[in-house]
Amino acid sequence: MRLDLPLCFLLVLIGTLGLVLCVSDPPPPAFPPAFTAMVEVSMPSHSRPILYRTYYDAFTNRTRLDSWGISNETVLEDGSRPPPLYFFVFLYNEQKLLSYLPAPDGMRCTATKLTDAFPAPGPDLSSCVYKGTISVDGISCNAWAGVDSVIGDFVYAASEIASLPVQIATPQNGTRQYSEFNLTQPDDQFFHPAIPCYMLGTDDA
Repeated sequence: MRLDLPLCFLLVLIGTLGLVLCVSDPPPPAFPPAFTAMVEVSMPSHSRPILYRTYYDAFTNRTRLDSWGISNETVLEDGSRPPPLYFFVFLYNEQKLLSYLPAPDGMRCTATKLTDAFPAPGPDLSSCVYKGTISVDGISCNAWAGVDSVIGDFVYAASEIASLPVQIATPQNGTRQYSEFNLTQPDDQFFHPAIPCYMLGTDDA
């Protein structure tokens, strides 16, 4: 039996509203438990961004930070990157911070006691409220606004396609922009470079 027009229209309208009501805001994607990424930090107090590479491994509670400072020479003519100016290795299970700094004969490492707890890779996303889509350097991103106990108010942008962090922006501390993500667990060699490292007053790290 053919439905009359008003009834058909009503059924279509109810179905359409049902679809609308079922669509919810996407949750912010969490940082992966292990990754490597390039991070560009732009701060109001600096005329040029600071570039560093972060290694994060929540399976072994280790992190590493390679820094190129504010130098513009972060990419060579062949597209590769020069060695970092300095880097730090954080071994939380061993409670050691290894600092690799420039020296006349290359890099020199000193080890100090690490008392901090293993950190989260990004801000607390539990308070995030979805704000829609934005473009970050041509990348279409979902964006959320939230509040973190350490960095305060922030806007968190993640790629719509890859669901990976692209940018964290804060009013006070500028922005952190992420690129060149590698989602494999960082190799052990990154946390134990073949450079002698000495605890203060001892001969071993």
